Amino acid sequence: MSWKGPVSEASGGRAAVVQAGYAALNLILHLGHQGLIVFTLLGWAFCETRLLHLAAMVLVGVSWLGLGFFHGLGYCLLTDIQWRLKQRMGERTPTGGYMKFLADRLSGRDLDARLVDSVTYITCALCCAVSLLLTLTVGTC
Repeated sequence: MSWKGPVSEASGGRAAVVQAGYAALNLILHLGHQGLIVFTLLGWAFCETRLLHLAAMVLVGVSWLGLGFFHGLGYCLLTDIQWRLKQRMGERTPTGGYMKFLADRLSGRDLDARLVDSVTYITCALCCAVSLLLTLTVGTC
């Protein structure tokens, strides 16, 4: 199945089932995104999750920098999948990344994308540095 075109290509009752499946997947992606964000911000604080946090930070770095080399710095595979799903559902794809989308929705304003991205990158780098420093000095449980 291709990612191109809205769900209306499906016929009859199948379209409603497909739409419901896409809506469920969209919700799962939202929850996954938000869970990853919370874990990125707080995972370093608990010695039991510190190594998992570092692994998550490596994956985020691989996406932002590694895949970002080919798709643009800050590229998020999870966001790309979700935006493609929204297109498939016939929804307008948000401009910018997931953090801008979330910040805009929470604030009710159209925030500057560069500011949101800068705050995101700096916060992520600080959390990664704290996690690495704590793991190297204090260790894990």
